[in-house]
Amino acid sequence: MPLDRRVLRQASADRPAGSTTEQLLARRWSRALGGVEVGPDDAFYDLGGSSLQVVEMLDEFRYDWAVALAPADLVEHPTLRAFAAHIDDVRTRGFRARTSTTIRLQEGSPTGPALFCVAGAGASTLSFVRLAAALEPDVGVYSLHGRGQETRGIPELTITGQARRQVREIRKIQADGVYHLTGHSSGAVVALECARLLRATGAQVAPLVLMDPRVPARSAPAVPSTTPAAPARAAARPPVRERLLTHARVLACGIVQFDVKTQQDITWERGRRSHDRHRLWPFDHPITIAFSTEYTDHSDQWRRFTCAQTDFVKICERHNDPLRDTFVATLCADLITERTLDSLSHTP
Repeated sequence: MPLDRRVLRQASADRPAGSTTEQLLARRWSRALGGVEVGPDDAFYDLGGSSLQVVEMLDEFRYDWAVALAPADLVEHPTLRAFAAHIDDVRTRGFRARTSTTIRLQEGSPTGPALFCVAGAGASTLSFVRLAAALEPDVGVYSLHGRGQETRGIPELTITGQARRQVREIRKIQADGVYHLTGHSSGAVVALECARLLRATGAQVAPLVLMDPRVPARSAPAVPSTTPAAPARAAARPPVRERLLTHARVLACGIVQFDVKTQQDITWERGRRSHDRHRLWPFDHPITIAFSTEYTDHSDQWRRFTCAQTDFVKICERHNDPLRDTFVATLCADLITERTLDSLSHTP
């Protein structure tokens, strides 16, 4: 069904610029400060905020909004309104710059291995900062993510298309040798397909570590839900207008920059659609799959697509803990070091 152009225009202009950021920022300031009411002309430090709270808040922004800021930014833009405008300005400049979707999180040493980390749908290239910090300093760490979230660019329609682009990026950084790959969530599936493509060219790929991947819906068997509330949630479909607006925004993903919350939601939705349409094929390669409690039941489904050299481990409680929780990120780093970086046996 063709989309009304007015719906697409509303996708990028349904709120005044910056207002959403101010609202989200006010909630975060209020939460950090114990529930005080925050106005647009209030300053965080004047309300009793501490330097530690600022560091924690900026760390959240790095993960949630893909915005890397320093405490000095808040000093230069002290009020809620000014700081929100600065965040929007940083995001806009980054989106227009068309920078690479691959960034280096840790330089490593010239003789050390390189680890390529693929971010999941809606996650930023900065998601793996905690993981990189927990690895040995001689390891070069690169973060790869999809187009359309942080920088302008039309996202690939398929997981395979994204994997082909990521392999080209990986080859630019490392022309030969043994390739070390990991990924989180849908990014783990992209990492697996990258390994398959590299193996098909005769390249050596170290054993994979995949963090909490879900089997794509197209490849998952139809099984009854074990969660009693799930059928009720599935039955509550959004109104037609809301579904059309979401569809229009998904089509505009990578072309139009939305507010911080919508941008994250839409890139996640675009990635989810690509992930669920992907068809998995068995892959004879050593793999370690680290699950959270939320996705542990997917281990039986993954056995259909992996070989006898696959290990399944539970590593955390929540799906995003490998990215958000320093302790869990350290556990993942130890697992990657043991199973991937220090592995002496590679596939032929």
